[in-house]
Amino acid sequence: AVARKRYNSSIFLYQTMRKVMRESTSMAIVGLISAIENIMDYEALRNNVVFERCSNCKIKNYSLTRRFSEFMLAYSDVKSSDAKKLLNIYYERRSKITHAGALLDMDVVLSEFSMLQHRGIYNEIESLVRIALYNYLLKYRFDDTTQ
Repeated sequence: AVARKRYNSSIFLYQTMRKVMRESTSMAIVGLISAIENIMDYEALRNNVVFERCSNCKIKNYSLTRRFSEFMLAYSDVKSSDAKKLLNIYYERRSKITHAGALLDMDVVLSEFSMLQHRGIYNEIESLVRIALYNYLLKYRFDDTTQ
């Protein structure tokens, strides 16, 4: 039941972000990557992953960029010869939007921007997230007993 709720949440994020893209590509990218982060978090819980804590502040060190790349390499069909670098660029862009408010130019400037310049990055990450979610579902066994 927990697995299905988590997967449904990711699908909801994915579908909603496809609609949000019409209003804000920046927010759509954040939501698409959140769909994957939700599954990553569930997998960590399911596999009893213990995260190290920072020796200074004691906050858990999640290594989200690395985990995102590993998940996407395992479940999507990234076709770039430098796939890990590409995935890190997507995650870095998400972090800049989320933590620093560094929106994509097309969300800030309402005219005189090249839709082609930004449409490519959105379409690529949207496709990769869709494929990863689908492939994860194909490989997942929903008979777990995780509560």
